[in-house]
Amino acid sequence: MCSKIKFTVVIVSGCMFFLFSCKEPVGEEFAGKWEAGDGAVIVLNEDSTCIVRNLDPAKIRVSKNDSATKERINGAGKWELIRPNKYSGHYCIYIDSNKGGFPLCVMGTGLTGYFRPWKLCIYIGDPDDMNLYEFYKK
Repeated sequence: MCSKIKFTVVIVSGCMFFLFSCKEPVGEEFAGKWEAGDGAVIVLNEDSTCIVRNLDPAKIRVSKNDSATKERINGAGKWELIRPNKYSGHYCIYIDSNKGGFPLCVMGTGLTGYFRPWKLCIYIGDPDDMNLYEFYKK
């Protein structure tokens, strides 16, 4: 009987720790330089301005970008953190630059995806393929 009580206490404590350690992301923690493996850079400033450099047009759809262009995308603009809503189950960083706008999913580690460190990513093609254009904070 005593071992069942100890087991129950351990399980309940573990669940409580897991639930309360899942903290939502806040905008300030995304400020900084984010880099992709292909040399692309996104700089998110604390004042909500941003710079995008060397983004691959084959991997990212930008609203004002001519899909036929092969030139890397460079520009400046603003960014904001978007909470999950009925259209997306992820937190997103929305970039609105002079080259157009695009969302980046905020993904973390762990079962819920809400554990740090974060990465910013966009799906390339079908999301079910899990082919991602990923940016990591430097």
